[in-house]
Amino acid sequence: MSMTVVLLPLHGIASRQDLPLPFGYLVVGAALTLIISFFVLIFAWRRPRYATIGGRALPGLTSIIDNRGVRLAARLLILAAYGWATLASLFGKDLLTNPSIGFVFVWVWVGLVPISLLLGQFCRAINPLRTVHDGLSALARIDPRSGLLALPKRVGVWPAAIGLFAFGWLDWFSRNVRPWLCCGSGR
Repeated sequence: MSMTVVLLPLHGIASRQDLPLPFGYLVVGAALTLIISFFVLIFAWRRPRYATIGGRALPGLTSIIDNRGVRLAARLLILAAYGWATLASLFGKDLLTNPSIGFVFVWVWVGLVPISLLLGQFCRAINPLRTVHDGLSALARIDPRSGLLALPKRVGVWPAAIGLFAFGWLDWFSRNVRPWLCCGSGR
């Protein structure tokens, strides 16, 4: 008696047609995940709950990334990794074997979450854009916290919110409207 084993891909990198689940299930699951996550974040968790466990303070793992030498080494290593991924993305072949795809899926989406859980504000400490900004500020002899231009307080986080909205809209547009404009109804 022989048994045939069929391996199904459990994670789609290329498109939604590659996933083993019906698209409707994915949409419902994603919507429920968003609704439940936002409900928990807005209503259920208003203050830190894990500062202590059983009356004892948690170990200070953030002291690892707060060490000046470790932070500098991590920032330079991460800057080099992001530079390598950018070069692979810009000049590499447009194939699934391009290392920039694995970099985004593995490091950025999967790797940063457990590292940040263990080391605290790891993303903020090693952010390559902050590293470049601090380097340019040092060259220009400007305080990196003040920058070249002081924005009024009323501006707040609106530039970031507008940028996030524009990114989401362009992503939606490229997936839904552009194929219809280029290729007829597409349905």
